[in-house]
Amino acid sequence: AKLLERVFAADVLVCPRCEGAMRPLAVVYDERTARKILTHLGLPSRAPPRGRARSRGQLDLPAAVAHQEGIDPPLVLD
Repeated sequence: AKLLERVFAADVLVCPRCEGAMRPLAVVYDERTARKILTHLGLPSRAPPRGRARSRGQLDLPAAVAHQEGIDPPLVLD
């Protein structure tokens, strides 16, 4: 829950409708079972296709993006 909150800026343990506390009921480890549940709920059961490979230059973030909330600034060693 903490990692999801950090990555998506959303508390997954708070109900989006009533804002009450939520707790996990179960964890599904079997891939086939998870696929059956997602398919039954009408949700995608496969990950989206991967995009094309990027060149090294495309991975660098512009300086303006580094100041946005939720993105750690670059590490500077003295």
